Amino acid sequence: MTVIELPGERWLPVAGYEGIYEVSDLGRVRSLDRYVVNNLGRRYRVGGRLMKPNVSNQYSYLSIGLNRDGREVRKNIHRLVMEAFAPRDLPVVRHLNGDKNDNRLINLAWGTQSDNIIDSVRHGTHHNGCKTHCKNGHKFTPENTRATKDGRACKRCELEKNRRAARRRAERKVAIPA
Repeated sequence: MTVIELPGERWLPVAGYEGIYEVSDLGRVRSLDRYVVNNLGRRYRVGGRLMKPNVSNQYSYLSIGLNRDGREVRKNIHRLVMEAFAPRDLPVVRHLNGDKNDNRLINLAWGTQSDNIIDSVRHGTHHNGCKTHCKNGHKFTPENTRATKDGRACKRCELEKNRRAARRRAERKVAIPA
């Protein structure tokens, strides 16, 4: 095997692919030396190597293609690291520094989807977190912004909405004959 191990790097088997692949606490994946039988029944040796990750899906996470029994399955590297090194207790793997390409164990943690969204707002990577104005063009300032369970709201828009509703209620009262 020609994989250069970095100082202090630990390797563990990839869950479900023991004896075929290993993942390190630095977010690297390697295949192991092994013997494979081809479709003609001949046995040959496959040398282990460091796997090259790809940017996989719409979320831009690094992934790797793992082969077993002639089938390839794409797996996100951050999930492989956490499943190998940390017991699973929550559904989502979080990148603590906000960098999706940093799959080191010290940068990863289990969490909830809510934790992940809060992290993305804190890192400035959330698609709504960088907006400076509401949909009606009012500036998000500390005086004009109210925190909600879903994010934030424009106080000026809320005030205008409440005024319109009060006008409609008043018009309905006037329209009712006594």
